[in-house]
Amino acid sequence: MKVCVLQPDYFQATVNLEAYTSPSYFPNLKPEDEVNSVFLNKATIYRQLKELKKEGYDIFVNLCRGYRHWDVPSCHEVMSALEALNLPYTGSAATLYDSPKQEMKHIAYFAGVDTPAFWVAETLTDVENASVELNFPLFVKPAASGDGLGIDARSHITTKEALLSKATELIADFDTILIEEYIAGREFTVLLVANPEDVCSPIVYQPIEFVPPKDEHFQFYNLKLRQSHPEWYVPCDDPQLELSLRDAARRLFLEMNQGGYASIDLRVDENGEIFFLEVNSPCAVFGTQGHETVADYILKFDPAGHAGFFNQIIAEGITGHQRRQKKYRVGKSAIATYGIFATQYFKTGDAIAPGEARTQRIVTRSHVQSRWTEAEQAFLLRYIYPLGEDILVLRDSNPGNWILQNHSCDPNTGYQGLDLMALRDIKAGEELTVDFAAFCGEDMEGFQCMCGSPKCRGDIQFASCCKPGKNSTYSLNLMQTEMLAQRVLEASTQP
Repeated sequence: MKVCVLQPDYFQATVNLEAYTSPSYFPNLKPEDEVNSVFLNKATIYRQLKELKKEGYDIFVNLCRGYRHWDVPSCHEVMSALEALNLPYTGSAATLYDSPKQEMKHIAYFAGVDTPAFWVAETLTDVENASVELNFPLFVKPAASGDGLGIDARSHITTKEALLSKATELIADFDTILIEEYIAGREFTVLLVANPEDVCSPIVYQPIEFVPPKDEHFQFYNLKLRQSHPEWYVPCDDPQLELSLRDAARRLFLEMNQGGYASIDLRVDENGEIFFLEVNSPCAVFGTQGHETVADYILKFDPAGHAGFFNQIIAEGITGHQRRQKKYRVGKSAIATYGIFATQYFKTGDAIAPGEARTQRIVTRSHVQSRWTEAEQAFLLRYIYPLGEDILVLRDSNPGNWILQNHSCDPNTGYQGLDLMALRDIKAGEELTVDFAAFCGEDMEGFQCMCGSPKCRGDIQFASCCKPGKNSTYSLNLMQTEMLAQRVLEASTQP
């Protein structure tokens, strides 16, 4: 395997964390493979990665975690370039990095994890309102940053005057801040990695507790990244609490639709109630001796250590990249102008294009009839998938995600729910066809079939074939689903 570790180029940068990671460290984590470090310049990120694409790397380990206003590459900039170049990388999607904290709190609510009452402020008027609506003591921090950036000893607020002072400072630097009620109690951090074998079961590491001296009550930037205090971090020693912390972190991770890896900070109050504080995605890790991060301390207590974590995020990055790749290509078709063709061999029952549990553009039939012009209806209704009598699925807003399939009266694919599946074994290079009558509604315009199959029905009229009866859309879809199940069963019993 060929691994490229991406790190920031700090030459002439005003922010310099060069001492915090060492290029010589990473080959030791994967001695059986080729591991190289490359330093990215903020001005040439895309150009450098485009050149690196030619070198055949299997995975890019992205350790660039600067913020957008820094003069070194930010995580978001590097991930965006990696995605644009369709390169495999470690870490979560670019859209999840540096997410507003209030959005993460909304996610926590739906994950069933408590979070302190909070207020988002952009002006001092907002801060004044927060001082009225929230109960002191308070805690104030930037609304979109991690690693304790912008947090110091003055972030713990006990008076309105202190709140106005700290808030004024943060708004000047970060524009938007988050003010929340301070939760006294124990603070834990949980490290998680998406599981390449099961997206619903992330790997959750043993929680670690932040146990500082009496004069320190919370973690902030200097403590997290600029000071070394290994004695302040100890594994959770309460088995029941550990299970609860792992479960809360797992639910948060999954609700965030999180790939890659992340650390989640949690507080436990005197009643044992768990509160979500924030998530760092991806979190800082692989710090040099004397510059260890919270994640590094967690890994020191894990049997597989840093090498195991390094291999885990690489495996997840490669699997995630493979999952994102289309299994078909667009090409010229003998049936119509364009069609899609298999880029690999499919067995009966294999998934070709997932549709379930994905974002869909939906519209009601009444909306179409009242808002669309006749011309729009005539054109767009040809490409609509009805979910029922009044709910219709539109094509993706990104043409690159369109599945440009042609109709066949003897198709090799069919829909099982919203997933496109192989109805029989399909060779690489074979055109992927579908029976439009198996999912289209009666609104679709009829056409003269050109599939050339011995089973060709000729004139396809949806107004008739979609009426109740043996040729209805529902019946055809049901027949396809039953046929698919039968073919999968037959294939599985063959010697």
